[in-house]
Amino acid sequence: MLVNFLIIFFMFLICYQILVPLREGAEIQFIPYNPPTTTMPLDQQNENNIMFLKTQMETIQPSIAPLTAEISSLSNQVTTLTGEVSALTQQQASYATSLAGTTVPTISGTGATGPAPTATQQ
Repeated sequence: MLVNFLIIFFMFLICYQILVPLREGAEIQFIPYNPPTTTMPLDQQNENNIMFLKTQMETIQPSIAPLTAEISSLSNQVTTLTGEVSALTQQQASYATSLAGTTVPTISGTGATGPAPTATQQ
């Protein structure tokens, strides 16, 4: 009962998602673009946009300087931390080698004969 309801519900959702955009697309009226006879309005618009962006950048510039210093400081800290983690890893590897040694231990009582299977043979 629940499965049938869910199937019908999702079929309704899928159909709705397909049919609604088709109906909305039919309602949109296409308005052709009529370019201006001269490029002066476009030039003026571009000039206004450039001036606006320039003033925005001049307004934002003072607030960027402290962030640049903070980013540089964080970058230096990350570099230092990377070196410390590398040194710590090396110390752990050295400690593990000093505890276990470099020779492979011999395990007896397993009953296996011959070499151990490799990862591809298992």
